[in-house]
Amino acid sequence: MSQNKFSKIIHCSTPEEFISVLRPSNKLWHGARTGWIFRGQSNSKWKLIPSAFRGESKESGFYYHEVPYFLDGRPPYKDLDEQNAWEFWLLDWFIEIVDSVGMKIPGDSPALRKLREEFKPLTKLRTWPQREFWHALAIAQHHGLPTRLLDFTEDSFVATYFACQNCDLYSKRKTKEICVWAINRSFLERANTYKKRFQVVTVPRYENVYLHVQSGLFLLDTLISEEWSKSTPQNIASIDDILKHEYEAFHNSSYPSYEESFTAIIKIILPASKAFEARALLYREGRHKLTLMPSYQNIIEAMKTERDMNDYFLGPIL
Repeated sequence: MSQNKFSKIIHCSTPEEFISVLRPSNKLWHGARTGWIFRGQSNSKWKLIPSAFRGESKESGFYYHEVPYFLDGRPPYKDLDEQNAWEFWLLDWFIEIVDSVGMKIPGDSPALRKLREEFKPLTKLRTWPQREFWHALAIAQHHGLPTRLLDFTEDSFVATYFACQNCDLYSKRKTKEICVWAINRSFLERANTYKKRFQVVTVPRYENVYLHVQSGLFLLDTLISEEWSKSTPQNIASIDDILKHEYEAFHNSSYPSYEESFTAIIKIILPASKAFEARALLYREGRHKLTLMPSYQNIIEAMKTERDMNDYFLGPIL
């Protein structure tokens, strides 16, 4: 385990240790379930970068073949105002399709409709996203649209599941390690007293079953424009790097300092070769595709998963 005042990295050698560390009751989380937010990633080398800033990627499953007529090239754009306009255009396209098939527009309101009409003719946007768009952005992000929101959960085992989810592909991708990121919400709150930068975005869970069962929420950096002016979009600072900078700035400010034992970020790592075993252990904890994404289609997937897990455990598990 490596540690400094800001962060802690925990290397787990076995799936049992990985699950034990991430168990919600572990004293590492101070017994406060909502004191931390978690994000599982299927590659420990990936930084905390929102999907709208990653560019075209096979990993995202979304290809930027379509861009507005007024933009030259593909995102992320060098001009922040153009990047903002592209993100609005993409979300507005999502909203239009949602409405066209008779589904409820997330966060629909007269204010949202007014902003959409104001923004549609614009080829550049100075600020983005306005609070009126947060609800729609969160739902779109949760279902795979590139946005500047980053998915998190209040449930450490949910994050663990998503880190292990595609374990059958890790050998093909030559992934060496998976990880779960944990960010201390108290740190976010304290950092915001120095500079109100990070917003934890939530939406009504009664409108989305998946978000409800996954205890989902999102992290938004409202001052990303500062990073845009410091570097090219292709080298935009990750949220973990920005948080480290904010931590150091807080320590150097006139505000009361953190306790020496205070840790802002914890990263728990497991060899990718152990991911299937970790997913099997999670299955016994009741965290699998059917419980986290309940649908009739996923019942069929769960039946297949149960077969695989039975082969692993050499016995019934339900």
